[in-house]
Amino acid sequence: MAHSHMAMGGGEAGLAKSVDSSGVNVGGSTGTYNPHSAGNAGDSLLGEKRTSSFSRRAKRRIDYEWHEMAFLVLAVIALSVAVGFSIYRMRDKYHSGGEDGRKDEASFTFAVLIVFNAAFLMVYAIHGVMYEHVEEMVGFAVASGVVFVYVAVDYGQHHSTADAIKLARFILVMVGFPVLSALSLYCARQFRWLKFRVAGATEEKQSMYSTFCKMESLLLFDFQIAVSLFILVLYRGSSVDVGETVILSLGLLYCLLWVLAGLYVMRKELSRWTIVFECFSVLLPAYIIFKSVRIVQRWSDYTAQGIEQLAIVFYIAAGLGVVVRLVLIIIVEKVRRNFNKGLWDQVN
Repeated sequence: MAHSHMAMGGGEAGLAKSVDSSGVNVGGSTGTYNPHSAGNAGDSLLGEKRTSSFSRRAKRRIDYEWHEMAFLVLAVIALSVAVGFSIYRMRDKYHSGGEDGRKDEASFTFAVLIVFNAAFLMVYAIHGVMYEHVEEMVGFAVASGVVFVYVAVDYGQHHSTADAIKLARFILVMVGFPVLSALSLYCARQFRWLKFRVAGATEEKQSMYSTFCKMESLLLFDFQIAVSLFILVLYRGSSVDVGETVILSLGLLYCLLWVLAGLYVMRKELSRWTIVFECFSVLLPAYIIFKSVRIVQRWSDYTAQGIEQLAIVFYIAAGLGVVVRLVLIIIVEKVRRNFNKGLWDQVN
């Protein structure tokens, strides 16, 4: 009996040594990850036990590295200040009139774009660090570059050194955003352990999980670009008629439903509906091509009003939107081919 007790104690000790603090089996022969051990070992998020797959996919507050906390603090401060400057300009320029009314409306449009995109940057920063999504940290850097272009074009359009708010926002974005982008990429390179907690130690499951994370991030980025395009088109200086206003309204609804449908069919692993989802992806590129041709036809209107910068920004966003949509469909197809291979059985 004593011999049996010693053997049992030795087995338990060996098992304890084979599982590290993150819940990954590092000493066993199989090297597999046990999701139940991670969810029931007292792990917490803001003091609450993790009992679902979503909470197991998030870091605990004690798991953040100094560079991650520095990135989050700096990002929140910089984005909040940029949004504050932009809201002030929106309020200041909304009722502007006179001969510079059109130019002020263009500045108002850029301010709306910056506020909208800054909100997405905030989501990328917080969600990317919290869930160790490399793709969202890369998305933060890319989206920062987009906002960088918006601010540069807006400042270059009839700027004045007397406009202190516009100058301050320009300096903040020109100096702060490249630093934040570099820091976000550095944080992404340091991400290590959370993928093991979610997908396990097998390379195949990790690859499947990474592909799914890319799809989620690209869906969000695609929606960000689509709404930015609609904001640019809805600017009244571009001569939007009633019919096109209806198209834009339906287009915004389509983009929102398309993103939500994509997340649903991917998580539920609905192969046939995923193919339908892919077929509906061509609508936005088709509209981008249509609108690009219309802008070329009405280019004289833009130049006469001195707002050709808006058309240039539209073309930049449109080109990026088409590229992102094509890459997204390729990633979606890769995710579809990973259906029924056990990833979500393990995660959930």
